[in-house]
Amino acid sequence: MKFLRKYFFTVISFVILTTCLIVLPNNPALAAIHPDDTEAAALKELGIFNGRGDGFALSEQPTRVEAAIILLRLIGKESVAEAANLANNFDDVPDWADAQIGYLYQEGFVKGTSDTHFGNDAVNFEQMMTMILRAMGYREDAGDFTWNSAAEDAVTLFVITPRCYDEISLAGDFTRKELVSCIFYALQAPLKNGDNLIKFLADNSVFSHEQITNTGISDLLIASDLVRDNFKNYRLHQKFTILPTNTSAADPASATSSLILTVNLPDNYFNRQRVIEHTFSIEPSYYLFDEGMLYAVFILTDIKQTIVLNIVTDLKIDSYDLNAAEKLHFPIRLSEDEREKYTAATSWIESDAPEFTNAQLKSTDGSQIQLLKEIMNYTLKKMTPKITDDESTALTALQQGYGDCWEYSAIFTALCRAHGIPARIIISDWPDNEASGHAIVEVFVDDLGWVPFDPVNIDTHYTTFNEIDTDLIYLTCNDHSDILSGGDYYVGYGYNCKLEIKEYVSKE
Repeated sequence: MKFLRKYFFTVISFVILTTCLIVLPNNPALAAIHPDDTEAAALKELGIFNGRGDGFALSEQPTRVEAAIILLRLIGKESVAEAANLANNFDDVPDWADAQIGYLYQEGFVKGTSDTHFGNDAVNFEQMMTMILRAMGYREDAGDFTWNSAAEDAVTLFVITPRCYDEISLAGDFTRKELVSCIFYALQAPLKNGDNLIKFLADNSVFSHEQITNTGISDLLIASDLVRDNFKNYRLHQKFTILPTNTSAADPASATSSLILTVNLPDNYFNRQRVIEHTFSIEPSYYLFDEGMLYAVFILTDIKQTIVLNIVTDLKIDSYDLNAAEKLHFPIRLSEDEREKYTAATSWIESDAPEFTNAQLKSTDGSQIQLLKEIMNYTLKKMTPKITDDESTALTALQQGYGDCWEYSAIFTALCRAHGIPARIIISDWPDNEASGHAIVEVFVDDLGWVPFDPVNIDTHYTTFNEIDTDLIYLTCNDHSDILSGGDYYVGYGYNCKLEIKEYVSKE
């Protein structure tokens, strides 16, 4: 038996709708989704990207010298450059980079800002993509791209995705985080004449296939031909029917119907999920990116007749659980801000309550996995599976002693946080004929990264502590999103209209 619940909110309010229509800009400056440290850590494993000081310094801007060294690594010539030790005419290149810049200069990959200055100011998006395109065999003199539109040309050449281009363009300053994103996409892209860049570099022993495997990132494994069959193809169908409720011809003004609809869309997720394409029967007015979550916003005004909005998302899902994490993982680091966020109490997860902090739990062998098993057993002992109409907070759920997927996940998350283990609730869809909603928990396990657990279905014997045997479509780790007015799937603000929703998932 599965305990599932779909949450959504539909609000009919002329005041709210009017306010939203006034304040929403036509082309808002949206915060871009940035990659986690996971991408940077993977590139470090491959020897392409290094940190600064104690971390990756992803918020800082990359310099031209740093970008040039990364270019050298992408063409697999760093050791060749060091051995050749070619001269350059630049008097502002640091000694540690002299040989590398000399090689790139002599081979025509880089130029200086003058005859004697290489220039070590911050590199921008166009300059970085110019270097990356050169590394992949594309040339300005051959008409493949132009330096002042290199980023846009990179999209046309399938080196980076349109999504990557939009995120970086909206981000403002080009930081080391955006640089990491550019490289990460480029590694998966084909060279001008040949294999994907990552496969080319591995086949030419720039790094090993073992290093790629150690990243634990499915996208890189697939691009390098190390994994082909792990993913299953699914298609999520979402149908929103908007029906005007006042079509009185006597008063045309009062007959006007409008709707602002915000939908949480599946997105790429490391080791779990790859989105092939979102297809819309009506194009979104714009997108929102918030804490790694993707939302599409539709503004529909002057609705005279029934409108049907169809959203189809093609995905590839790779099952992931503790067994998979132990077999195929990459030990990413959690930033201090993230650790603080995912161990903090919230209005829904009251992990600072004595009921959680005083729970007598300990690891019999001192390991984190053993402690998590104790936390899981404590959760199952305190709870009875029961489908509920409304979500309860973690504390209320513990006190009432019953609940479904949300309540079980809330209690397990609260206990983890109370004992200093980062945990978060993941909102997902079952791949069934109703795209039923489901909540699970991800726990940050040392040396394994984020690992999912499904407390309610462990209690009902549909899954185990180590194994989640059902594929899930991941939607958000930002439960009760402010963007969705406290919901998790979609929210509609409308006037003189009714919203009907139908969803299902097909296996392709």
